[in-house]
Amino acid sequence: PTALLSPLYDSTFKGIFTQETEDSNLALQSFISAVLGRTVKSVTLKPNELPKENSEEKSMSYDISVEFDNGEMSDIEMQAWKQVYDYRVRAEILISRLLSHKAKKGANWVAPKVYQISILNFHYSKDDNKELAWYTMKDQSGLGLTDRQNIILIDLETIRRKLGAPIEELLPVEKWGLFFSYVDNEEYADYISELV
Repeated sequence: PTALLSPLYDSTFKGIFTQETEDSNLALQSFISAVLGRTVKSVTLKPNELPKENSEEKSMSYDISVEFDNGEMSDIEMQAWKQVYDYRVRAEILISRLLSHKAKKGANWVAPKVYQISILNFHYSKDDNKELAWYTMKDQSGLGLTDRQNIILIDLETIRRKLGAPIEELLPVEKWGLFFSYVDNEEYADYISELV
């Protein structure tokens, strides 16, 4: 159970990050920087619905689609409820579409890195309960093919175990996860206020 304006709902989640205000833009930069573990100086919102190449292709829209100052792109998804399908497959399809949409003509096969960032309000796998899991393409020995496609899954269920931990001991992505999980809960208002 969550409040009507919980960030776990798509409309509220998008509202936090896509308003045409400096605060909203700074929040988006802060969140992406926390997830990637590096400073992202600026982000630009992009259309969130990619064109289909033919009538047989599945329509897709991203919750939030952004381009960074260095040309890299990201789709950011809030997934509050576990569906009957394997979310990892969906993430792989979304990231592939994002990469193919961004690839440029030419002999050099130039394309910027793309990131599929998914905030999941559930464990995406019964075996993986990490706060953040980062996937790239690798061969059977673990050698990376390229680092163009980056799928990042943030597990809010696992992050919620950190509730009440000293804020100075939390990683930036854990702070965001606790914010998403409890900002609408009056019981934790003081903790979230200190965290913010």
